[in-house]
Amino acid sequence: MSDWFERVENDSSNVVYSRVRLSRNWDEYAFPSRLMDRESRELVVRLEQGIQGLGSLDGHRYESAFLSQLRIWIRRRLRSGGF
Repeated sequence: MSDWFERVENDSSNVVYSRVRLSRNWDEYAFPSRLMDRESRELVVRLEQGIQGLGSLDGHRYESAFLSQLRIWIRRRLRSGGF
């Protein structure tokens, strides 16, 4: 198996994309396709509060972005040399 993901290179030609799937264990919320706007906003706020301080547990820096805003987030990261 190739170890391309373990090598550190200084070019930004490779982008690794991953997706985290959370188990759906919040019984008080409907599935996303049936959520009302208010419930959706509440769920996002609760999720953001729940992951605050995550980096202090393992010393890593984490960021979150809405998929609808991902292009803006990537552009900002590229400008700042964050990748």
